[in-house]
Amino acid sequence: MSTLFSVALLASGQNSTITGTLAGQIEELLIFTQVFLSISLPLSVIPLIIATNNKEIMGAQFINPKWMSVVAWILTIILCLLNVFLIYRTLINI
Repeated sequence: MSTLFSVALLASGQNSTITGTLAGQIEELLIFTQVFLSISLPLSVIPLIIATNNKEIMGAQFINPKWMSVVAWILTIILCLLNVFLIYRTLINI
């Protein structure tokens, strides 16, 4: 009976170690996916703003009002700055 308990205890310790290792690797992978998304997001947002401000593409009645264009560009610039900060922080921690 003591042998069975020893084997179960050893297996429990190994399971805990493997779970902790995998959790650390998954967390690191999640951080890198967020960095990738921070690179790809401006690549889709900037052309979208340009397209929705273009009369030839959208037509005169469907383009963004000036105030919306200004807000969109301000938010895009803030987003890009935050993304650069995220990439910088991630590269520093590697």
